[in-house]
Amino acid sequence: MKQYNNLYYPKNINSSQFNMLESTNNTGFIRLNIVNQRGEPPVTNATITIYVTDGIERDIPVMHLITTINPIRIELPMAYELGTQIAGPEYNFSTYNIRIDAFGYFANIVYNIRLFPNTTTDFDIVMIPITPIERTPVLEERIDIPPHLRDVVL
Repeated sequence: MKQYNNLYYPKNINSSQFNMLESTNNTGFIRLNIVNQRGEPPVTNATITIYVTDGIERDIPVMHLITTINPIRIELPMAYELGTQIAGPEYNFSTYNIRIDAFGYFANIVYNIRLFPNTTTDFDIVMIPITPIERTPVLEERIDIPPHLRDVVL
C-alpha cells in the first residue's frame, strides 16, 4: 500500500482472483440497546459509528448514524470490501468496531464484533454519565497542628 501525503489508499480487492464478496452475500445484524448506567430511561440521540479495520493500519468508517429509536437494529454485510477479510470454516467475514457517543456520557467502543449469517447479535451498551462540576464551592476545614513543646519556632 502506498502512502501519499499521509493518505492511505485502499487495496483493490476486486482485482484478486478470488473475491470473497461474490462468494459471501450473507448479512448479519447487530441490535444495540443503549442504556444509562443509573438505570434511567434509555439514552436518546446517541451517535453510532461503525468501522472496519484494514489490517493493523487504520479503522475505516463505513456507517454513521444517530439513533431515533432504542434498541436499534443494524444490518451489515458479512465480508466488507474495505475491511480485513477472513476466511472462516463455514463462511467468510470481516470484524467490525463500533463507537457509541452521546452528549453527557463517556464514549463506548466495542472491538472485533463478528457477525453470523442471518443472525441478530444483541449488545447492551451501558453509557457512563460524565459527572458535572459542582458550581458551589466546597468549604474545607483546616486543621492546624501546633508544634510540640520541644520544638523551637524560628
